[in-house]
Amino acid sequence: MVRYFPKRQVSTEVSELERELRNEQRRREEVERRLRSVQNTWSQRQRVSEKPPENKSSNLPKVTSGELLRNEQRRREEVERRLRALQNTGSQTQRKSEKPPENKSSNLPKVTSTAESEKGQLLGWGKIPENKSSNLPKVPSTAESEKGELFTFEVLTVNDSGKVTNRTQGSARQKIEDLGNGIKLEMVYIPGGSFIMGSPENEVERHSSESPQHKVTLQPFYMSKYPITQKQYQAIMGNNPSYFKGENRPVEKVSWNDATEFCQKLSQKSRKIYRLPSESQWEYACRAGTTTPFYFGETITSELVNYNGNYPYGNAPKGKYRGETTDVGIFPPNAFGLYDMQGNVYEWCQDVWHKNYNGAPTDGSAWETGGSSERVVRDGSWYSFSWDCRCASRYHYVAYYLYYVGFRVISPVSPF
Repeated sequence: MVRYFPKRQVSTEVSELERELRNEQRRREEVERRLRSVQNTWSQRQRVSEKPPENKSSNLPKVTSGELLRNEQRRREEVERRLRALQNTGSQTQRKSEKPPENKSSNLPKVTSTAESEKGQLLGWGKIPENKSSNLPKVPSTAESEKGELFTFEVLTVNDSGKVTNRTQGSARQKIEDLGNGIKLEMVYIPGGSFIMGSPENEVERHSSESPQHKVTLQPFYMSKYPITQKQYQAIMGNNPSYFKGENRPVEKVSWNDATEFCQKLSQKSRKIYRLPSESQWEYACRAGTTTPFYFGETITSELVNYNGNYPYGNAPKGKYRGETTDVGIFPPNAFGLYDMQGNVYEWCQDVWHKNYNGAPTDGSAWETGGSSERVVRDGSWYSFSWDCRCASRYHYVAYYLYYVGFRVISPVSPF
């Protein structure tokens, strides 16, 4: 283990020597100033007098400039010598340590000019070099840890037949909102970025409402890891309107107005901002960096998504049709760590319905002007065909309750 215990003493001595060096510099400058003053006075007296004095040793104090300067130079060299000796001692101490740090530069502050020292580069403890081979756990930076606690999960990729071709370890960060009575709301950090919203013209089963494709740039935000569950809804609203009962199943039979009221009450309870996601936030979070029809790849199967498996997509085989909702989180998540972003229940968005993306916002905000009085839903559901669960698929309903529509919530980064 590297020993740094001499560092405080060495740093203090270096600071004192630096201070002494600056004092010597000031004394030298004072001597030179006095010398110039005396020389100027002598020159003036010579010019005024009718005859220069034969005795050049006038009544003025005799100044031996060479001697004064040599004395100042010797004092300065002595300070610099002591400073170099101190630095060499520090370097030898570092070499004799049991395990030297990978950063071979000295731990002592670098001696630079007085101008640089006045900027604060010479003072203080300096930076202890990082030992990259340490077995100690890596401590995340403040910026990372402030995003929330880390959780891990498995991310799957399938081919056009629905066969799993890749499994990778994913990780994300989340913050927990306490709803009371032991009920928690997990909010996952979604990093900001840009993506192409909508579907290409060659995507199977696409609709014209998914055009034109356009680039959207979003700021980071938090999104609930799952659709709002029945126990979460009950904790905030005091009732459970769902047709398919189960505290860990997504709440359904909620209107857009019900979902908005939930957000308002949750905001009041937590003193943070909660709301429905914009349509672009929803698609960005769903895709999680992918550009394929589904975040799993080219298709889905009943083992990955709760949908009507009698209507497969692409070359995938027919699968199971469950005919009801399932508990959240039992199917694999996407690369952002979000679950049930395809299937189970449709999810309300903040936007009003527009028949295409002409004039749509490109900054991630909700589109709430123009259009119709209906509201956008995303995701597909247990009742939906496979192609209705695509990342770009979008539908609209009046702000009314349906037994296959639920919602999830988002929150900006700053309130946490």
